[in-house]
Amino acid sequence: GVQVRDDRDDVAALTDSVIRCWNKPHGSFSFQTTEPPQGEVLFELLRIAFLASLTRDEQRSTRFSIIFGSESECVKMAPVFLEFENAPKSIWLTEPKPYDPGQIRRLAPATDPARVFIGVEVGPGGAGLGIWGLLDIGGSWSGFLRHERDAGFVPPDLLAVSSSKPGQLTVSRGGWVIAVLRQGRQTDGSASSPLEHGPVADFFKPSQIACYAEVCSRLNCDRYGDGNDDFPARSYRHVIERLLYRIEDQHHGGTLLLVPESAIDTSLRESAAIKYGISDDRLWVYLVMELAYHQEYFDLDAQLRDRPIVHRQDYSAVSVLGYQRDAIKYRVDDALSFAASLAAIDGAVVMSDRLAIIGYGAEITLREDDVTYIRLAEDVSGDRGDLIPIDSFGTRHRSAFRFCWRVPDSLAFVLSMDGGVRAVRRVGDDVVMWTDVLVRQPLTESFESQ
Repeated sequence: GVQVRDDRDDVAALTDSVIRCWNKPHGSFSFQTTEPPQGEVLFELLRIAFLASLTRDEQRSTRFSIIFGSESECVKMAPVFLEFENAPKSIWLTEPKPYDPGQIRRLAPATDPARVFIGVEVGPGGAGLGIWGLLDIGGSWSGFLRHERDAGFVPPDLLAVSSSKPGQLTVSRGGWVIAVLRQGRQTDGSASSPLEHGPVADFFKPSQIACYAEVCSRLNCDRYGDGNDDFPARSYRHVIERLLYRIEDQHHGGTLLLVPESAIDTSLRESAAIKYGISDDRLWVYLVMELAYHQEYFDLDAQLRDRPIVHRQDYSAVSVLGYQRDAIKYRVDDALSFAASLAAIDGAVVMSDRLAIIGYGAEITLREDDVTYIRLAEDVSGDRGDLIPIDSFGTRHRSAFRFCWRVPDSLAFVLSMDGGVRAVRRVGDDVVMWTDVLVRQPLTESFESQ
């Protein structure tokens, strides 16, 4: 059956946030100034979406994406660079359906929310909201946001609402997140990601520096590239994000423990029993190789573009570099798939900050009650937030809290079966948890544009 509850105050606050942020610039990007949906229509659109997010079908949470606009608006508002390459495909229902939680629940299992929107519009004569069909925008944009593709075609510049877990709504416009409702709290799309700033991001800095140095050594240079010097650090972070996305996609839940190499033989061995110990450092090796090939390819390509005549050997050289770069990308992809698959085994996956897999099926052996409360972070710094008793959480979370307390330089990611990724780290005398670290602003740069 369908079990729903309503929380009009949360939906009203989200409605206000969407209206306030509708035309708000995002960094250097500015929207074309338009009017958001009328307040009453927007409220009802969000209210039904919220109720739909709370429904379940055969124990599965209802995951969906909705776009508000007629079929002609959806096609018209999608940017088209090549006539057929990225035009969204609309699929009409022979009979329009009412827009209600039950219909969303029934339609959702047949749609991939990363690429297929449920189309909703105001009925004839303003007679309520109705579902006209589906809009398939393809997988390029989702793949781009997840760092699986080098570029992506943006969705139509219309309001969209998506939900990946009960009670959570993400409102976007043209692919840009403008407002989020999660756990009864409102955030706008300009909020920073813990993976980019704050204590979580700080954990990765030593390894990002080491990665940069190793790539430069391979290229026999002092700097990676003018105007592109932060690219290795961003690529390292993208690997972490891609791994978390892939574990999340398995809908099994899991824990990923990251420790500095210096702590492997001391604090780690004292705090966790690794059932299946392995040593697999290919992800780091492949990432360094990919970054080196990437820079060599674009350096040579830029030089040849300025020449009126390109000799055969130069053309062959850049072609070979392009092939090598693409080939190593596939190896990175395979290494990520392998690492993610290990999370399906009960117990934690343990990796070093150099991306080496140390083992999986790990059990946290700590039983001390040193940690009784954790701080639920309200911002990337983790300085503000409510103190929550750890007894409020399940075994997987409590184990991560104790591990991060005992191994202060560690970082844990805890993934739930319903979706969502939480980061845990000790900050001073507190264990801090950041919720939904992958709910973030879409990127404005692509791999190919570097």
